[in-house]
Amino acid sequence: MDPLPTRHADGPPASLPDGIGALPRTAVRIDADGRIREAGAMAAAMLGFPPEELQGRSLQDLAVEEWRAAADVAVARLRFGAVDQFELALRGRSGRRTLVEMTVGAGSDGGGIVVFWVERRFRLVANAEEVRRAQRATYAVLARWDAQRRRTAAALDGEIAPVVAAAKYAVEAGLRQVQDAGSGGAVALGEAVGRLRDVLIGLRQLSDRLHSRQLEDLGLADAVSAGCRAAEASAPGLQLSCQVAIPDGRIPALRNTDLIRIVEELLDNVVRHAHARRANLRLQADPDGVSLTLEDDGIGFDARAAEAEFGASVAGGIGLGLVRARAEATGGRTMVRSQRNGGTTIRIVWPLPGERTG
Repeated sequence: MDPLPTRHADGPPASLPDGIGALPRTAVRIDADGRIREAGAMAAAMLGFPPEELQGRSLQDLAVEEWRAAADVAVARLRFGAVDQFELALRGRSGRRTLVEMTVGAGSDGGGIVVFWVERRFRLVANAEEVRRAQRATYAVLARWDAQRRRTAAALDGEIAPVVAAAKYAVEAGLRQVQDAGSGGAVALGEAVGRLRDVLIGLRQLSDRLHSRQLEDLGLADAVSAGCRAAEASAPGLQLSCQVAIPDGRIPALRNTDLIRIVEELLDNVVRHAHARRANLRLQADPDGVSLTLEDDGIGFDARAAEAEFGASVAGGIGLGLVRARAEATGGRTMVRSQRNGGTTIRIVWPLPGERTG
């Protein structure tokens, strides 16, 4: 079976055969953080667990090490309401590896996301081959996510924004007529014009967040610099420097879109979570490849404790997990140094072809 999500991408989620509120024996109920709230007997037995022992465990915790990045992406997709079918290699109670096909089901009164589990044949393969398969599966989901963001941005620009703009023009025309006639209602119409203008600005900002036009219009270096300026503007008190020194074509295995997504996620973490006064982002060509480094003097986190509890793929939160997933899926290595009240440094290196990636 193709490990990439190819079914149920556009159709409705599967219904619950046992009725609303009942959890099928072959399903689990997962919360927005990827933790299992309830497990059906057959789903739990697939991994050698009684149902109660699966409660509280996360998909990232159960995933085989090479598949943790794929688990990070899957959880993020579930959080945003995706209904793609996907695969994860999970480790059972005895340590046995099981390849599980997962299909998102309809919601129920119990809350959470219902996911049906089906065991698939899992061949024992060389570790390197398994890593490549996991990376291909992860990257395919990320690519689908990028495509969905581009389609949404296009819909905002080509369908929704024009309708709002037309409504704004119509209200402005009505406002002029009211003003010329000297009748009441001008204040209310003026407020409506202002609100429609705000909606148009918001749509533009949302579209830009979904799909970076600077990358298409200006190129990689200017797009990264524009992302830094936007992040600094959105975080009063943050001084953010940005240095980009990389020639075109230096990144053979990493699409520019992937790099922009990584930069956006890293900057978003600084703005939303770091509480930093200063940060520095560097994208540069090194003798052995390409490196991206982001340093901040924020509150940091206990990187060792996070890795011990959740594993390297999600240390620092789901946002950093997605960064690591995209980096690893494109051949990069991610290194994180952080301590509480001691700032954070994140460095990603993509070796040149022929260099070691492990």
